[in-house]
Amino acid sequence: MFKVKDGVDINDLKNMSPFTLLILADVCFFAHQHNIEVVLTSLMDSVPGRVFKGHAEGRCFDVRSSNWPPSLIEEIQCLINTKYSKIAQISKADGIPRACVYHKISDNEYHFHFGVRPNAEIDYLIIP
Repeated sequence: MFKVKDGVDINDLKNMSPFTLLILADVCFFAHQHNIEVVLTSLMDSVPGRVFKGHAEGRCFDVRSSNWPPSLIEEIQCLINTKYSKIAQISKADGIPRACVYHKISDNEYHFHFGVRPNAEIDYLIIP
């Protein structure tokens, strides 16, 4: 259902938060419905300049977006952010919970960043 970019250790999935894996499964299901390949570009790997601990703690993952049409980029953001708002990571910029952020870092390409807050609990996870 997904591929990993060279250098990404697939074994990191064993140490990731179950909430993060739930979001990954949902992303893969959505992509499968729309015939889009999911390419994981970052799991728990260390990246120079990264100050946020979410990846190292197994709460975040990144997905390549270059093969996603613009309409589906908006749709997956809306779906994931709505469905997982109770466990989503909180933006330091505006305090809004977002489980999916579509963004660009420095000279890199745009990509999806998915993540959950450190204190995510099953009690907060309500799936409509």
